[in-house]
Amino acid sequence: MQVWARQRTSIYSHDCLNGYLISAILVFLTLDSGGSIINRSMTTRQIFRVAINFFATSKMWSKGLVIQPMKKRTISKEGIAHLLKTFDVAICDVSGHVNLAFRMTKSAFSELQDEAACTLNCLDKCRDGGFEELFMTKVDFGAKFDSCLRINLKGNSKVTALSFCSDDESWRVLEKDVQSLLQQGLTDRTKMIRVLWRSTPSEWNIMDGFSEFGSSPLIVGVMLSLLEKSYSLVDIGPNPENRDEVISIL
Repeated sequence: MQVWARQRTSIYSHDCLNGYLISAILVFLTLDSGGSIINRSMTTRQIFRVAINFFATSKMWSKGLVIQPMKKRTISKEGIAHLLKTFDVAICDVSGHVNLAFRMTKSAFSELQDEAACTLNCLDKCRDGGFEELFMTKVDFGAKFDSCLRINLKGNSKVTALSFCSDDESWRVLEKDVQSLLQQGLTDRTKMIRVLWRSTPSEWNIMDGFSEFGSSPLIVGVMLSLLEKSYSLVDIGPNPENRDEVISIL
């Protein structure tokens, strides 16, 4: 599972999957609360397939995942509802107090589901079960989306002006702002918009300090929806005479 995720760098990231989270989800799938869909008699390939299918199609995500057996569950329905209201994705740990997916965003989860659906298709249709395509081939961010943008925000005043008391780092706040703006402007013409800012430079040495953080450009991937929607003219917007509404989208 980790090899599969690492080959898809946009889902093996700060706001989506990591090795620990993958392990936690697999543990959940062995419990009765996860349907016990993973058991000791299964092969590695079978475990991979059911896990990918769970990512792509399970309706449990909308109810929140709780890594506790049903008879020993300590978190209430109200507690789960609160997590789902507070976070985009909820994966409650064995204590019942911590959401392991607190960093996972809605856009990252949408991409994860889309990638899992593509993987299921590959398992069924590719030669040798898609081993080379799934585990040996790097899926480049630019090749995955119909359009990509690179936004250079180095030295931008908004980056340095953000409050130090925010729960999120300034990079994550700006990711959300750009995501929201693009979704507002593109509406249903896109199937998916993915915004990533890798604030840690590649090959970064801790001895160099934090001076180079944020120097990399913010990357935006846009996946178009149906052609008739994607290239349609947009004549929806605020009344030009309403100054406040016009300013809000600029």
